[in-house]
Amino acid sequence: MGGKRWPPLPARLIVVALPSPAAAAARDRLQRAGQRAGYSPSARAVTAADFLVLVTSIARSEEPAAALVALYRLRWQVELAFKLLKSLLEMRVVPTKDPGLSRTWLCAHLLVALLVEKCAAGHGGSPPLSPSTNLLSRMKRL
Repeated sequence: MGGKRWPPLPARLIVVALPSPAAAAARDRLQRAGQRAGYSPSARAVTAADFLVLVTSIARSEEPAAALVALYRLRWQVELAFKLLKSLLEMRVVPTKDPGLSRTWLCAHLLVALLVEKCAAGHGGSPPLSPSTNLLSRMKRL
């Protein structure tokens, strides 16, 4: 397996203990995943479930660990929002390879998402509007 050897990448390991309820939920998810796959998680894996582990190339002098943990949590909320958008608005695949059309398609879907959110806010916001809801008539009342 010859080939080019890459120089080591500087990395920083950040380990933060999860709050008790979050750690318990993580252990439960680990146990359920093990049951579905037909194995018991190791004691080491169960212990690791009590922590948030981040690896970054951002130096300690550039950003404190607490700020990176907060940024990671915010990033995760964005990931969850996009997962919801992909599911509800069927944003799974951009139907074109043209950058201009792709941007237009994405902006149109994000605009619809904002309108749906605005409409849902007047109705408690959760659960999302059902497919049978007449979105256009609700939009006229905005």
